[in-house]
Amino acid sequence: MPTFTAFMTRLLLLAAVLSLVQGPAGAVEAVVAEQRIADPVFRGEAQLLIAGSPEAPPVVLIHGIGARAAADWDGLIPELARDYRVLAFDLPGFGRSSKRNEPYTPGNYAAFVRYVIEREFGTRPVRIVGHSLGGAIALRYAALHPEQVTALVLADVPGLLHRMAYSKHLSHLGIDFLPNLYPTQNDH
Repeated sequence: MPTFTAFMTRLLLLAAVLSLVQGPAGAVEAVVAEQRIADPVFRGEAQLLIAGSPEAPPVVLIHGIGARAAADWDGLIPELARDYRVLAFDLPGFGRSSKRNEPYTPGNYAAFVRYVIEREFGTRPVRIVGHSLGGAIALRYAALHPEQVTALVLADVPGLLHRMAYSKHLSHLGIDFLPNLYPTQNDH
């Protein structure tokens, strides 16, 4: 039984998605097709879930950390598939996708998302919904390919995955960027 927090998160996510991704009316029954594809980025295989009319506006769902992977979207896919072409997938390293000893970096995940989107939708711009880690990946993809994203919904996205990443970023900006902690700090 899902917790109240999980239920509210799903409900709010559905409301956000439906309010941002306006599409044509006209429903088709949600038949979710499962497909296993070769993954050239992580050199394994990935599990895809596809539902909705191929002519409908595309929506991409990117899951967060957890063993369920794309199955986290099971309750949302049929609702969205009434008006949209829905694509969800198990990220490499999760669910039914390959779990190889590869660098699972944000850049590699963004490259994987690009591969899957181009494979399924060509150059059609997409709406992306990302939860947790999937939100961070969606944000990275949208920053790299803004022309390919018509709407972006992020839920429970972590701000920084590790404080060392922020420290490294600040070190490149130099001491002038830091607030004046000492009166003579910037006298160099």
